[in-house]
Amino acid sequence: TGTSGNTAKDKATGITVSGLEAGVELSVKSVTKEQQTAIEKQVQNILGNTKGIKIFDISLLKDGKEVQPGTPVKVTMPIPEGFSTNLKLYHQNTKGVLEAVNISVKDSNVSFEAKSFSPYVLVDMGAKAANTTKSNATSPKTGDASAMMLYLVLALAAMGSIGFAAKRRMNG
Repeated sequence: TGTSGNTAKDKATGITVSGLEAGVELSVKSVTKEQQTAIEKQVQNILGNTKGIKIFDISLLKDGKEVQPGTPVKVTMPIPEGFSTNLKLYHQNTKGVLEAVNISVKDSNVSFEAKSFSPYVLVDMGAKAANTTKSNATSPKTGDASAMMLYLVLALAAMGSIGFAAKRRMNG
């Protein structure tokens, strides 16, 4: 029969999967609170602070049973409300480890190829960084420290001026 390019869409999330066999349905669920907490911890260990995390437990069903695609399928999901376009995507493998997934962001959608399904984690990294290199290596995010230093300097300056004003008032 080969692969007929059937497309399934989850109405609630807007996620679509194309390249499916006939009779395969798409199911998108939320993960349990425990799963979510564990995944968020893992993401923080990999990336440090992030702006937002959205977890989708995507699965394919055929005759009510969970199936994996025989060949890679294309998954497209709308970028969640309030998320920037500086995104990373992770797939939680069978051992519960998060693996980076190559994505393309276009027209407020994220798309990627999936060979297997289980939780996918979309991470909003916040305002777009200057470096737009595609890399699977988890390198430390540069540029965050300078923003942090700026806040620190501003905070110290603010505290200093408050202290100065208070001292003047007491002496005056």
